[in-house]
Formats: sequence, C-alpha cells, structure tokens
Amino acid sequence: MRDVPNCSFASNPCRIQYTNQEIVIMRHDLVEKMCRNSIHMPSTTADIPEHFCHTIASVGHLSPLPLHISPVIWQMDSYLTLYPLPDLVVIADKFEHFHYQLENTMFVNPGSFARTDLNFYVYYPALRTVEVCSADQKTTETSE
Repeated sequence: MRDVPNCSFASNPCRIQYTNQEIVIMRHDLVEKMCRNSIHMPSTTADIPEHFCHTIASVGHLSPLPLHISPVIWQMDSYLTLYPLPDLVVIADKFEHFHYQLENTMFVNPGSFARTDLNFYVYYPALRTVEVCSADQKTTETSE
C-alpha cells in the first residue's frame, strides 16, 4: 500500500451513488454458475445475457442461487439486494461481454479484458449510456 498511497479499495459488491443514480458493481463469475445450475437453459448462447438479467431483476438479488450452491452470510445479505433496482448493474464476470437494458436498469458485463481483445465499457452517467471501447495495443506501445 505504500507504493500506491492515493488508492482506495471498495467492497464487493460496491454501491456508488452518483448524483441521482445508483450504480452497483460486483465481481463474481455468476453467469456460468447460474448456467450450470439452471433448470431451463436458453436455446442459444446469445440468449443467456437476457435470461440472466431478467433473473437478477425479478429476484432482486445478486445471488439468486440456492444456499447449498452459493452460501450467503446473512449479516451481509442486504448488500446483495437490488431493491429498488439501481440504474446500472455491472457484473464483472469472465463470461462474454454484453449490455442489456431492462426497463430503467442497464446491466453490463465487460467480460474478461484479456479474452475480448482488450475491450472495455465506458459508462456516461449524463447520457445513461455505455460504449464499447478498446485499448489499442499499437497506440499504447508508441506512447511509452
């Protein structure tokens, strides 16, 4: 910590209140775990993000799995609830990147940085939109 004195770490999940918006960020490989334990699997891989977002929103919880699959510390359970639904939910999962708008809530998964050709998402709070960006390796190498 001495090497990075101005660095602040957040909890997992993390809630950010920015003006009148609530942003929830969670790092967990939840999509794959939900697929492994799903009763009804979507017909194509492209449908998985939509089913995932609908499940999270309808349950109102970041860990909608049974307790024997995903145990919860009851004193910390309130941190996993999504009621009322926030404006943005970021699930930092290794599953492929996606963003999905469900009513007034946007769900975003940036995916694995290394597996997506160095792609990442930028969120614009004033516009309430996300943009897929890429770290161009050639530009990075020449700027050093």
